[in-house]
Amino acid sequence: MRRPRQSWTADELQVMVQQYFETLLWAAGEDDDGRRYNDRFEVDDIPQLERDKAAAEVIDFYRANRRLLCAHTTPGQAGHDFLLTRNRHGAGFWDRGLNWIPADARQRAEHERFKAAMDRLTDAAHVSCAPWLYVGDDGLPHLAGHEARYVVRIHEQHLPGQGPRCRHFDYAFSLKADADEFEAAHRETWHLAGRAVSRHVE
Repeated sequence: MRRPRQSWTADELQVMVQQYFETLLWAAGEDDDGRRYNDRFEVDDIPQLERDKAAAEVIDFYRANRRLLCAHTTPGQAGHDFLLTRNRHGAGFWDRGLNWIPADARQRAEHERFKAAMDRLTDAAHVSCAPWLYVGDDGLPHLAGHEARYVVRIHEQHLPGQGPRCRHFDYAFSLKADADEFEAAHRETWHLAGRAVSRHVE
């Protein structure tokens, strides 16, 4: 059996980053004048410093999830799905394979492994802030959503017999009010499940 690749080349990572930005322009929809962002602008129209920051986030996501991405996606698909998933666009990692109907037990097992990988990538993408575009006074597209991150951290309780654990999940928001609303809506459920909650700003 052919072993999955363990990493992507620098050129392949550039494909991932480029597709991320192209998807960002496409997903932005229309500007205030009713013109689609991807018809009006090119990726290079986004200021360099903002692109560098966003590209670093894409690479960080790749490094944190390298084995899953290399085993189950392509660089272009990864960039596309990362943007859509972190922005909760209604598509992305989570809906890959939904139309796949396994023909036998071997394919069912393969499908379950694939969906488990997509679920893990979805969870990983959801903990990052959702970037969005706006047209600035200079007439260029600018990135927002990368400002101070208000993070709600959910700590899983250690369960007897499971061995040492130090697992947590981060939910990041650009606005403090959004973080407050999210925590207020879920705190009772987390408390009943024995999960601790903490907050910090990045």
